[in-house]
Order: sequence, then structure tokens, then C-alpha cells
Amino acid sequence: MNNKIMSFAVLFRSIVLVLAINISCTNKNNEGKVANSFKVSKLRQFEVTDNEPAQKWEHAYPIGNGRLGAMPFGGFPNEQILLNEETIWQGRNSMQNRTDLNFIVKDVRELLWAGKYEEAQNMINKDLLVPRITPRAFQPLGYLRLNYKTTLENSVPKTYSRKLSMNDALAVSTYELNDGNSIKQEVFVSHPDNIIAIRIESKNKGALSLSIGMDRFADFTTEPVNANTLVMWGQAQNSNSQNKLQAEETTGKNMGTRFHAMAKVITEEGKTVNRNNEILVEGAKTITILISSSTDYNYNNPFLTRRHDRLKACLNTIIEAEKHSYKVLKDRHIKDHQAYFERATIDLGETAPGVKQMTTSERLKSFNNGGSDPDLLEDLFQMGRYMLIASSRKGTLPPNLTGIWNGNPNPANHSDWHTNINVQQNFWHAELTNLSDLHEPFISLINDIRLGQGKQLAEKLGCRGFLITHATHAWKEAAFSGHSFWGMWPMGGAWSVSHVMEHYRFTNDKDYLSNMAYPILRDNVLFCLDWLVENPQTGKLVSGPSASPENGFYVDGSEEIINACMGPTVDQMIIYESFTDFLEASEILKVNNELTAQITEAREKLAKPQIGLDGRIMEWDKEYREWKVNHRHYSHLYSLYPGCEIMPNETPALFEAARISVQVRQTNGGVSHGWSRGHLLNLYARLLEGEKAYETLQYLMKNNTLPNLMHTQPPIFFDGNGAGTAGMVEMLLQSHGKENILQLLPALPKGWQTGSFEGLCARGAFEIDLKWKEGKPLEAIVLSKSHNQIKIKEFPEMKISVSSNGKAVKVKRNIKKGYVYFDTVKGQYYHLQFK
Repeated sequence: MNNKIMSFAVLFRSIVLVLAINISCTNKNNEGKVANSFKVSKLRQFEVTDNEPAQKWEHAYPIGNGRLGAMPFGGFPNEQILLNEETIWQGRNSMQNRTDLNFIVKDVRELLWAGKYEEAQNMINKDLLVPRITPRAFQPLGYLRLNYKTTLENSVPKTYSRKLSMNDALAVSTYELNDGNSIKQEVFVSHPDNIIAIRIESKNKGALSLSIGMDRFADFTTEPVNANTLVMWGQAQNSNSQNKLQAEETTGKNMGTRFHAMAKVITEEGKTVNRNNEILVEGAKTITILISSSTDYNYNNPFLTRRHDRLKACLNTIIEAEKHSYKVLKDRHIKDHQAYFERATIDLGETAPGVKQMTTSERLKSFNNGGSDPDLLEDLFQMGRYMLIASSRKGTLPPNLTGIWNGNPNPANHSDWHTNINVQQNFWHAELTNLSDLHEPFISLINDIRLGQGKQLAEKLGCRGFLITHATHAWKEAAFSGHSFWGMWPMGGAWSVSHVMEHYRFTNDKDYLSNMAYPILRDNVLFCLDWLVENPQTGKLVSGPSASPENGFYVDGSEEIINACMGPTVDQMIIYESFTDFLEASEILKVNNELTAQITEAREKLAKPQIGLDGRIMEWDKEYREWKVNHRHYSHLYSLYPGCEIMPNETPALFEAARISVQVRQTNGGVSHGWSRGHLLNLYARLLEGEKAYETLQYLMKNNTLPNLMHTQPPIFFDGNGAGTAGMVEMLLQSHGKENILQLLPALPKGWQTGSFEGLCARGAFEIDLKWKEGKPLEAIVLSKSHNQIKIKEFPEMKISVSSNGKAVKVKRNIKKGYVYFDTVKGQYYHLQFK
């Protein structure tokens, strides 16, 4: 672990601090990369390894650049590489709710106030919700097929290995053949050059002979352009036909985006010819394949197709890429990737050398049988970061349920964006792990819906502002659809908007707050304000009709599952947070007007979370008999996590009620869904229960982690990786709450008593490195990215001394609240010692 642990030698740190004066971690180039001069240690290699090819796409290694994705299986002599492009979606037709929704909503509310739940729910399902258009899913672009010519002797490799280097974003497979030759395949997806690149090298000169083809499950045509170039085109649709489309014919159903893909084969020595819609390579020493893709998806207005020459776009991309050698393409790719990846790391201890030599799948089995493997947990932490870098870049769509990787024509839940927790989980770790700029695609999606269908739906409800319902997709739709079980939920937008304010809290970028965030925050509270109604019995403002996502209850002895109600706890919590965020932003921007006064008044009138007779936080407005005591959603604990209104010192009764709520769910069978376990991990961290958090992390590793370290539901889902990485940070560092007090090692389990981290981030715009031993901090380095005051919760019987630029910094104490604090200067580093 010598190459992993930070050097904390005081003398060396002092030198670094002197050199770091006035150097800001926020110096960025035009790609938004952070130039961090503070790091003094090189990251160890974070790798996923195996000694056999993937047998299905879910076990292949994911690589991507935000727009393009690929998953090499690593097979020999028959290799397949799954290809994805983020805008290949079925169906452009839009679901539309009727224009008189406000009258229906009013009638439903009257029924709910009268206790006529079944009648209200029937009206919701019949008159308010529209049938879902299915499937409208994210589809694979297709496959690149490589079929090697081999002798009987060489048809099975003598030795085999494949690995995913997270540090370099390279998927590498190596085959040693029985005749002494060896073949190496290297695949990456370049963001700077917008291509998928495959490099195949042979140890023996002129030993590579294979066929190269492109196809997909249906609805495509593949043709050669010349002796070394293939083109595939088609259209995403709901078609079970295996008949290939000719040109632009559209014979299927639920027509979606049209696409072109191009693969160019470049050889060193040997020759290429085309035959039967494939490229045949004979006697090459090396082969480079460059793949580009273009679709008619219009990011600015998805329902209007983009009219451009897709074939020419593919060709131009490859022509530009060919201006560079393969080495230069690879170096450009690695430099771009590492500018994000190397911002943060954690060290949780030493893994035994014998365990390190095992493949990742073997190490998973060992860990799940009780073995110790701190490095594997660090790998899982980095996998969440790696996947976000590979699937979320400025100007792209945010990662969906499967990120940017999908091998199914009709994937589970359409691989869309579920806004009742899943898409948010994809970004829970973005700010925490120094990937703040990768939050942009999600924030842009929210803004696009705000200006489009989200606004239109609000108008149909007689409200200002905008909303997002329980799910959306590449068409950026907002509609109440499906069944009240999931579809009668208007808070998807408000939950998502919390990320808009969180991005500010970690960056303190006032230009962003004023120009992008504030209009979103304003329109969100305008909807919430207009949507709320007064409960005739209590006089409190409540949301409704609504539901507690995907959960239900029984009333009056009936066995009919009811979902619809007035004032579910999750809605009340989210709206309270929305109002608070808006008022905080208004204060920062010095806005004080009629709207801020209205929001202040409405926040005071909101119905607040209640504690039931059994000590739990009530999920609904009354203590109904719930449908599933062990339900997978913890929606009514929103204010504990990801919110921050429930705190141990500020709201001790609710904090204890939240703890009991989690305990009851777990003692009644718990949950099996990986994303739900990811939420549970973060809840336990916020409850300051390190051992239970660690047990939940172990469960995720054992039951919801594939050999490639991707989260499985099944199939693969992105959200568990994001939630898992976020949960590990929450165990080591917390900074939430009204005062953003920094808590070091708040939920540290016994197994992590010694360790370190670098580059984790805290609200208030701070970047933090920390080393600890025997469960207590030894020293830390804090980089201030703003001029904010920092507050740090004190450790019992430990004093903190602070220096910067070789000079002592005056530290003050708030004895009542138990924290120390000092002022900071933007761009300055602060050395903290704990004694």
C-alpha cells in the first residue's frame, strides 16, 4: 500500500503548501478539467480482471465517453463488442394528459377528503392517468463481430486474461496461443475524438487474419463502403422482424431515432477486402478499428428530428481521428479521462498479496465468504466514479437506468430515467467525489423539461412553474401515466431540483446560481405553491392527490391496496426542502420580493412529518395499515437522506423515529433490490451506525455486484453503483445540515480503523484529504474553493491546530454546538493536525 497512502510528512507538506499559495483547484481548461497541483501521491492501479471471456453482455467491461458506449466480451476466436449510442431510443410519439386536469384533480381531492379512497383511486386511473406507450426504450446500436481464422491447435488459447483499467479507461484482452504467438486487444472510447477505438496487435508478424462485421438484433442494413470500411444504418423501433431494412424504410412500430454507424479498418501490413458485407483481413501485424456513429436525435427539441447527413457526419469524425496516430488517440483519451478520475481516491487498508493476485470474480467470492479485501472495496468506490465519467459529460444526456450500456432491445423499465429515486442515485456521488462538472447533463435535462413539457403539464393542472412525474426519457416528456401505484406522483421534478442547489453548495458558483439554478428553483416552488391545498381538518398545506412511491395501504378493513392520498410524507419533505433551497438561494442573491414572502409563509403552514404510535415516522397523513412493512422504498425518510432536515441534535425525536423506521423494515425481511440497499447504506451512514452501514455494503457486494463490479438488479442498473460510492463517502465524511458542519469519520466501522482519502468534497466548496489511525483523525489538508468559513465537528479529547503557508491560523470554538471554525481564503490550502 506504499504507493497508495498519502505522504503526510510535515516538512514535505509545508513545501507543498508554500508552492500551492494562490493556486486554485478550480483552474480549468476548456474541457472543464480540474488542474489539481495538490496531489502528492500517484493513484494505485484500479483494475477489474478475469481469466475468461464474458458470456453475456452484463459481464463485459463498460467503457464510454458520455455519448458512445462499448462493452468488449474479450472472446477468442470469436469476439463481440456491444456498441451503444445514447440517443438510440424507440418511439417519438408523446403521451398527453387531457387539458382539464385541474377539474379532475379537484374532484379527486374531494373524494379523498371524504374518505372515499377507492372511488378517488378509480377516478385517477380512469380520468387522470393516460396509458403508457410501451415500449419506448433505450436500445443498443449493435455489435462489432470479430472472427479469427485459426488452426485446430490455436482455436483455444493457451493462456487468457482480460482487464478493465479504471485509471486509463481501457478494456484489454490478451490471448497466448499454442504456436507461441500472442494477441492483444485494446478498446477505449475517446471523448476528445468522439470515437470507439479497437487495437489488435500480434506478436508474430503477419499473423492476424479475421473477418469484421457489424449487426444488431433487427431493423438494420450493413454494407461495405470500400475494402476497409463498413456502414450500418437503421432505425430504433419495436420490431420482432429479422428482415433488414432497406435504406430509410420504416416498416416496424413505435419508430424512434434513425442512426448510422461506420467502422474503418486500418492495418499494418496485410490486406483488406470486403465480402458478404464484412471486411476480411489477411496477414496483418496490427489492426486498428475506428467506429463513429450519428443519429437524427435533436438534443434541443427531441420531437423534431435533426436533419443532417449522418453518413457524412460519421465519415468526418473518422477523418478527423485519422489525423492522429493510434498512440496519440490513446494518449489524448487517457489524459482526458485521468483529469477526472485522479481527483479522488480512498485507502481502507492493506489487502494480502495472495488475494491481490486473484481475479476480481475470485476476490468477490472470497470477500463474500468472509475474507478481508480492502482494495476490493476501494475498487467498488472507484467503479461508481469511473462509470459516471464514462456516461455523463457536458452536452450529453444523463446516464439512464443502465448508464450508457444496454444489450437488450426492450430492456427492463425501458432503461429510462425514474425520478422517484433512481436517476438521482446516479448522481449522489458526483459532488462528493470531485466530479461536480459531470452533474451538468442531469441539471440540463431538468431545465429542458422545465421549459418544455414540464411547464405544459403544470398549466394543465392550473399551476405555474413545472413538474416532472415518476419517469421521463430521451423525449424529455412529462405526463401522468400508468397506474396510481407509481404514476400518481408529481414530485419527480422537485426531488430532481434538489441536485440543482446541491451543485451550488459544493461549488459556490454565483454565476451558475443566478443564471441557471435560480430560474429552476423559482419555477419549482411556483408549482409547489400552486399545487398545495389546505387540509380542511388541520388547516395545514398538503400535496395531493399523490402517493408514497410504489407503496400502498389499506383502509376501513378493506383488502384493496390504496396508493392515492393527500399529504404523503415524502411530498411534504421534498416541498419543505424545495422552499428552503429557494429561500437560501434568494438570500444569497439578495432577492426579497412577494414570492419569497409567499414561500416563507407557505413553508410555515406545511404539514410536517409525524411520529406514529409505534415510534416510526408515518409514511402517510394517517396511521394506515401499510401494504408492505418491508417495502423497498424508504421515501418517507427523505429528510434523513438524501435530504438533511432530520439531524441528531436539531431534530432528535425524528432522528430516533427514522432509526426505528429503518429497524422495522429490516426486521420484517428487509429488501432485496440493490438500489434500495444503496439507499439503506446512506441512511445508516446518516444515522451514524457504521457497523450496519458496513453490513449493508457487504450485502451489496454479495448480492448485487457482478464480476465486472457493476451493480445488478438484475440486469445491470447504474443506480446501485452511484449509491454505493456515495454511501462509502457518507461513512467517512459528512457536511450536510443548516450550517454545513464538517464531520470527519462519522460512521466509521471497526474494519476501517486506519486509512486515508484524498480529494473528497464538502459543502461550502472545500476539498479535503484526511489520514486517520485507530479510528481517529491524524491530519488533514483542506483546499478552500471559496472564501467561506469552515466548521469542523470536534472529536472528543482532541485538539485541532491549523496552519497555512507555514503560518498558524486562528481557530475558534463553538462550545455549545461542539465545533471549531476558521475563515478561509479561496485557493488556499490549510493543514490540520489532530492531537
